[in-house]
Amino acid sequence: MNYPSVEVLVAAVGQDSESPALQQLFSELKIGEENLEKYPMNLAGRRLWWNEAKRLQLELKSIGLLEDIHSHNIDEGPWVLTKLTFWGVHKKNGAYAGPIPYELDFSMVRDSIRNKMLNIGLGQATVLGFSEDVDMWQMEKVEITVEYFDDNDAIRCISIGVLIDRSRA
Repeated sequence: MNYPSVEVLVAAVGQDSESPALQQLFSELKIGEENLEKYPMNLAGRRLWWNEAKRLQLELKSIGLLEDIHSHNIDEGPWVLTKLTFWGVHKKNGAYAGPIPYELDFSMVRDSIRNKMLNIGLGQATVLGFSEDVDMWQMEKVEITVEYFDDNDAIRCISIGVLIDRSRA
């Protein structure tokens, strides 16, 4: 199974569906805008693409939700890639097997991921989640989150997404 390179994946985050970077990712995944599904609960202006075999998920928002554009139908795009999620092992499904940014992999445990991110200069993790089961780092224009299963330090998923302003939370 072919997977996009780390460079292609990271370059596409925060880009819209008319940009060369996101078009390159779509091309390598062999998908187009017609393959983007409406978000669960029909949330307006959002799309989702999920490949269970690859264990890769793309979350996209209409540019109209992110920028002030008058007379824009938010269900028509263009679509901005706001989050990439690499999923770990679940039931019979193996983990995402392609390259993951920052040389992370699903065999690592929480302490080794924290040390890895500290050693590449991202500092200490910010801990999020009701159960404090999510570590987050910010870097330039993206945030990296690693979510762990509640009962151990095994990785549930790794996500790369656009920065979120949590100052109002």
